[in-house]
Amino acid sequence: MPTMRSSAIGATRSLCVPDRSHGFVPAPSSHQLRVFGAFSRRIREGMWRVEATSTCGDLLASAFEGADGARTVVLLNRALTPARVALTGASGRFASLERVDPYRENETSLSPDPRAAGATEVIVPPGAIATLSTVPLGKLPEGFAIEGPPAADGERPPADLPDLDESSALAAKMPAAVSGTVTLDGKGIAGVRVTDGVGFATTDEAGKYTIPIEPDPLLPYLPSRTIGISWPSGTWPARDGGSGRYRWWIRLKDIQDPRRVDFALVRREAKLSVCVAFGTDPHDALRRPHNYTFRDEIAEAAGRIDFAVMGGDLGYMGFANADRDYAEIEGFTNHFPVPMFHVIGNHDVVHAHAPWWRAPHELAGNGAFTKYLGPIRWSFDYAGIRRRSRLAPDR
Repeated sequence: MPTMRSSAIGATRSLCVPDRSHGFVPAPSSHQLRVFGAFSRRIREGMWRVEATSTCGDLLASAFEGADGARTVVLLNRALTPARVALTGASGRFASLERVDPYRENETSLSPDPRAAGATEVIVPPGAIATLSTVPLGKLPEGFAIEGPPAADGERPPADLPDLDESSALAAKMPAAVSGTVTLDGKGIAGVRVTDGVGFATTDEAGKYTIPIEPDPLLPYLPSRTIGISWPSGTWPARDGGSGRYRWWIRLKDIQDPRRVDFALVRREAKLSVCVAFGTDPHDALRRPHNYTFRDEIAEAAGRIDFAVMGGDLGYMGFANADRDYAEIEGFTNHFPVPMFHVIGNHDVVHAHAPWWRAPHELAGNGAFTKYLGPIRWSFDYAGIRRRSRLAPDR
């Protein structure tokens, strides 16, 4: 167990950190501890294990049955992308769906109804455990209380938490599906993948697509979701003349007409030899002089470098500073000598280690990142090779 003072290091590198205010007694660093015992309360004494198989190597499945129709299925997604699971062979409807991961602590909801074919469909986030069960939770005895230390600072509402009423009303107006056309040199192009970060659609012979917006546990606030394209080798997104941004994504909040969300590609030679510039962990919103030294060095070698990737932890983001810092990062990115792509880091998530990252606001959680820098999951083909962020779906 580390003894460093940095809460960020402790929360992301260790299940427990020393609680200095209570004699250095180990305290949970996040919801991660709950992951390992998340499903045990749905598997009661007397239940027995039954056969359960998965067609996906990264999805582990266990199933249990008991008296009086007790049934529990536990799903663990070891992949880096969400898994859409169709559960077949389980008779009847489950009563509840419980999810737990580093972001959610035993979040319980009603189980989805089985589809016409009898399969129950559920999305399991990366690294999450999903438990479907008919077993009800027990109740604590009356008067039972748990004594513990006072709430940590991360559990108190931040002083800069915005008014959420207007944001919730906006979320209700978001489209359920988006349609449009992808063109290459002005003509529709077939076979281009369009994604909302969870599912995919592929353009037809005329370049047209329609994609439904599916739930995404890493972006629970719908207006912050993005629609983007994964462009094929030999092409590149057209550039916006005003902002300088390559237009390959758009937020749902910024869509004027969900029936006409179009993207334009241009031809770009993809050399067999690829050179990528990589930087990471500036933690300063790209303000310090060494970032401009990096930019100038890339400019000198721009003819030999195809694109750049920044590996995350751009700053320390909260509601109070996210707009200002991300706007500066966006300007740096749009005027970089070569196209720059960003991978989100934990310090780029607004209030990453507190419940407020799920607040219904465009800056909460991963929302500030998508407002200025684009999807948290992205991919494209270049010189016949798939380039993608670490969270990108690939199907």
